[in-house]
Amino acid sequence: MKNKFLLSVSGLNITLEKGSKTLTIVRDLSFSIRQGDILGLIGESGSGKSLTALSIMGLLPNKNFRVTGDIVFNGVNLNQLNKKNRRKYLGNEISMIFQEPMTSLNPLVQVGKQISEPLKIHQSLNDKQAYSSVIKAMGLAELPNPEAIYNYYPHQLSGGLRQRVMIAMALVCTPKLLIADEPTTALDVVVQKEILTSIKKISKELNISVLFISHDLRVIKSICNDIAVLYAGSLMEYGKCTHVFSKPQNEYTKALLLSIPKPEQKGKLLDAIPGIVPPTGHIFSGCPFSPRCKQVKDICKYKMPDFHSENENHFYACHKEEESGERKNT
Repeated sequence: MKNKFLLSVSGLNITLEKGSKTLTIVRDLSFSIRQGDILGLIGESGSGKSLTALSIMGLLPNKNFRVTGDIVFNGVNLNQLNKKNRRKYLGNEISMIFQEPMTSLNPLVQVGKQISEPLKIHQSLNDKQAYSSVIKAMGLAELPNPEAIYNYYPHQLSGGLRQRVMIAMALVCTPKLLIADEPTTALDVVVQKEILTSIKKISKELNISVLFISHDLRVIKSICNDIAVLYAGSLMEYGKCTHVFSKPQNEYTKALLLSIPKPEQKGKLLDAIPGIVPPTGHIFSGCPFSPRCKQVKDICKYKMPDFHSENENHFYACHKEEESGERKNT
């Protein structure tokens, strides 16, 4: 039977060989995305969000990274493919929008030609067909006057328009999965909202699945169907946004929600999470959030928590179930 999920990541581990040491950056991560849904991957800087995205794309920055586990896309385990066969999916069926368009775009090449590059690699189109596909993708990305902007260079465009160029480049081959790695980080709030609206509209109209990476819970809530909360490379909570936001179960998720600025708190100190994020590759003997958790118990310090179910659409890792005797492992 065909997998009902377009993407299923299971038991993903990302390690980095650094001299004689092996640093574990992402540990035993699992999540799935249905066709046409948007999953938000959230966590503080250093939690492993971007490396997870790059591992799906097969674009980890150097040969010292190791990826184990299953990355099943449309029934195919990408992690078992050689580079040549895996490359057929990248930019074609799976595309990615990166954080910084100014560093991702070539300043010496017109944006239209850059958008057309995936077409040259994956599709046998003549110049007229390629141009037509690029203009269509620019329209989907809501770039104004695409025929004129086709001939512009990146420096002639605003930050918001450059990000729309990146979206057009990601869409030009009509992918099934779009990975958006904090695509609104450097944009003002008005342009940010416009980009988010565009991504949500594109996902719905074209039935494209999206893995949306962010450190902003408000952004995730506005655009995503599901959410996966990462902390120091470990999954803390996972489920439907409506369930996780209305009834968070993991203490880290609760702390993130409390830290969101609220109008009634004007002039008051924010509810910041105490302590600091552990360094990359830190070895944990228990729950990774235990040094910063206000509800920490002895068991948290030496045993990694199992996953429990709040309901069929909401899962979390926490020791409170073991101590209450109401264990509901999934």
